[in-house]
Amino acid sequence: MSGSSILSLIFFVVFACITTYFVCNILFAQLIAKAFYKVDIRKQGSGNPGATNLLRVTKSKKVGALAALCDAGKGYICVLVFAELIGLFLKYNSNGNASVRFLAFLPALFAVLGHCFPIKYLIKLARGAKGADLKYFSGGKGVSTFGGCLLAISPYMGLICFVVWFIIAYISKYVSLASIISTVICSPLIFAHELWIPGNFPIDYTYNETSLGIIFVIQELCAFIVVCRHSSNIVRLIKKTESKVFIKK
Repeated sequence: MSGSSILSLIFFVVFACITTYFVCNILFAQLIAKAFYKVDIRKQGSGNPGATNLLRVTKSKKVGALAALCDAGKGYICVLVFAELIGLFLKYNSNGNASVRFLAFLPALFAVLGHCFPIKYLIKLARGAKGADLKYFSGGKGVSTFGGCLLAISPYMGLICFVVWFIIAYISKYVSLASIISTVICSPLIFAHELWIPGNFPIDYTYNETSLGIIFVIQELCAFIVVCRHSSNIVRLIKKTESKVFIKK
């Protein structure tokens, strides 16, 4: 690529990542709770501004599902749109260099970061806020947003991971357990599938092992963030004090 093409690529990738980050700062569970129930779910239930806590607070599976769908949608749209645009740029400007194709999937990482750590949280953290004061401004746990990113990156494997999530959640009644397990297995599944059956990605351009390896790392970083956000849930699961959902009435 020419010098001007490299600068254009860097500018657009940075723009895509920053835009995705701020779009994913939108916490739909919190918006829905305030708009339709006049409550602040940061002060209700677990205090987490996510779909599961919204379900617990409102006792409505439909409302919880709506919030999860919206959170997934923002990740899906951002990653699909920017991956396609970056991929097109690379196709016509990288002179066949498949090693840089991973750049098309960087927005996925920023989608998860934007949902889990909104800009208000980072500002409070920089100002020295701690404990409850800091936690109040934190984002959700990133499962739905990561799921939307997965569907954009690999639709077939994203659907498989959703099925795995649903089965575990339905049987165990623990959303957190289903989220952790499905998140951990999704990246190896996608990586293996793409190696064995190439062409699974929505942007159908040439990849090599280096680019695929970095895409795998990006997905693992997303999964790591999601699992870390569930650290308190993991402790409660071990102690058998974790709350259940999907309880039949």
